[in-house]
Amino acid sequence: MKTIEENRLLSERIRELKQEHPFWGYRRIWACLKYIEGLGVNKKRIYRIMKETRLLVAKDTRLKAKRGKFPYKSKPKPIKPHQIWGIDMTKVLIQGVVALDWFTKKIMSCSLSSTSKTSNWLNALDSSLNSQFPQGIKDV
Repeated sequence: MKTIEENRLLSERIRELKQEHPFWGYRRIWACLKYIEGLGVNKKRIYRIMKETRLLVAKDTRLKAKRGKFPYKSKPKPIKPHQIWGIDMTKVLIQGVVALDWFTKKIMSCSLSSTSKTSNWLNALDSSLNSQFPQGIKDV
């Protein structure tokens, strides 16, 4: 009966902490209870109580990069110039968009600005296409 009462009190304290900090997970709640409040609690116990009371934070799987199966496990590798071009955004002191040839590693063009907008990406791509193919691409 003692542990049931302790778990109920602990659950109430966890609920209070979650109201103050809704995005804290069980590890941070445990650290707060153990190191700030001085309670001798186990991390697994906090996890179990939060799971039973549905106070766990849901995992955000949208932010993880996912690659498909066999043909897309790694980046494609070009075997000749102008086969694959890439566009990259850099943020050093000023934001910039760079278009480069993956085979020769040659910078085809770049577009610098204080903001990163779609127009900057399109300007970098347009200027690299116009500089490499001034006559246009002829059908074979």
